[in-house]
Amino acid sequence: MSNLDNIIQTILQDAEAESEKILNEAENNKNKYISEIEKQARERKEEIISKANEEAEQLVEKTTNNANLKARDSLLIAKQDVISKIIDIVKEKLKNIDDKSYTDILLKTIKSSNIGDDVEIMVQENRVDIVKSLGLKNKISDKYVESGFSILEGNSVLNNDFSSLVDYMKDDLESYIAEKLFSE
Repeated sequence: MSNLDNIIQTILQDAEAESEKILNEAENNKNKYISEIEKQARERKEEIISKANEEAEQLVEKTTNNANLKARDSLLIAKQDVISKIIDIVKEKLKNIDDKSYTDILLKTIKSSNIGDDVEIMVQENRVDIVKSLGLKNKISDKYVESGFSILEGNSVLNNDFSSLVDYMKDDLESYIAEKLFSE
């Protein structure tokens, strides 16, 4: 039996050697596979980090741009508010100009408009007596304007209501005020 034992022993040794060879090969394959997976994971990690950094930069830029736009809009709104308040002040000051300036403007308008004595003049209620004291031949209307005056001739009206004139010139006034106040 010794031959048989030798053959079995050789077969077992060969099987053990083959088994060890297969296990070593499997271990090497496992290590290669793990290395490859780790390499792919590192590459994917770098891609994710790079993409996250790009997205973060874009988000920061977008947020900064939005903040700048909001700040610009707020500034424009504040400037427009200042301009509107100035225009309101101008209207109020014109409404309350002194009597001499008021009558000077009225007389100059009547003279430059070349109107006749048959026209009717609408004035501010608080200025009726002053206008009557000018000795004009024109009729003073029993209707009033808010500020300034209007000249009624037949069906036509020469509107010199100061608020209306300011509103008519509003775009030009806004540009002028903005240029004077906010030019840098």
